[in-house]
Amino acid sequence: MYGTTNFCGCGTQYPIVPGSNPSLVTWDGQKFVVADGSKQLPINLPYIQHSNVSNAPFLLCATPTEILSKLKFFAHIPINYLLVGGGGACGDSNGGPAGGGGGGGVLTSSFTLNSANVINVSVGSGGIAAAGNTGANGGNGQSSIIFFKNQTLTALGGGGGGSAGTGANGSSGGGGGALQAGGTATQGHNGSAGGRGIYIGEGYGGGGGGAGTAGTPATYDGSGNVIGGGGGNGIASSITGTSVYYGAGGGGSADNDGDTITIIGGLGYGNYGSGSQTKAYSTNLAGFCGVCILSIPNQYFSGIYTNATQSSDGAGNTILTFTGNGTYTT
Repeated sequence: MYGTTNFCGCGTQYPIVPGSNPSLVTWDGQKFVVADGSKQLPINLPYIQHSNVSNAPFLLCATPTEILSKLKFFAHIPINYLLVGGGGACGDSNGGPAGGGGGGGVLTSSFTLNSANVINVSVGSGGIAAAGNTGANGGNGQSSIIFFKNQTLTALGGGGGGSAGTGANGSSGGGGGALQAGGTATQGHNGSAGGRGIYIGEGYGGGGGGAGTAGTPATYDGSGNVIGGGGGNGIASSITGTSVYYGAGGGGSADNDGDTITIIGGLGYGNYGSGSQTKAYSTNLAGFCGVCILSIPNQYFSGIYTNATQSSDGAGNTILTFTGNGTYTT
């Protein structure tokens, strides 16, 4: 546990360090008296009373620099979360059509914890871009994980888009390459199969599935051209105070006599957890990384976290946004 208010004796801070004996604690009826076993210096601690916020007591703890401190204790702290896996990468489109990447999984709910529990966060990266002119599939996105008190929450990564092969399976399936099947989903929605264009030798890639809807097949624009399959929509969340779509699928690409035709990503394309979309004869793109967002009521927020960005939702909650590995201590 960590706190922010240091206890001192005679104006000096005494850390509890390895090898010392912090068990020399006495209670004189009004305050604790603690002696460091290596220095035998008394540290008078104030009486630990109930606070006037939810009648919460204080806990004795140590700061990250091993200074004896206190921390308010709360039971059943409500924590809302949004957890998004990394998006899949599109298939190799340098040689023509390819399928879009599938969106990362989106989990959103809540749990409760008492004070002094550590939440560990791991955020999944986007899928690795396919090598050019190889006909390779895009890489799958990586899973994002929240771990606390032996409980694990996992948002899976999206499937990579197909090129010469089928779309990969994932949280949402990647779109299939020309005449290839789309990937199947475990948390989100399937990718669309790729198909053949209106002229011999033409093909198109299917759209990658999104967390909210499946990828769609290619469409004709009325002028003899085929537009690659559209990516599936993401899922909207207002956990930050603003509605945002997460985990969208990427659009597939079409080959129309060498022309590059407009591609369509799902709602929220480009946000966290999106699968990448393709453009025929263009540079292959990696999937978009996932995210973990925690929302904690201001009165319970401890201020103890690592590798996160702090903000407010404007409605009495503190928001922590993790785009890499980090922790929060309740």
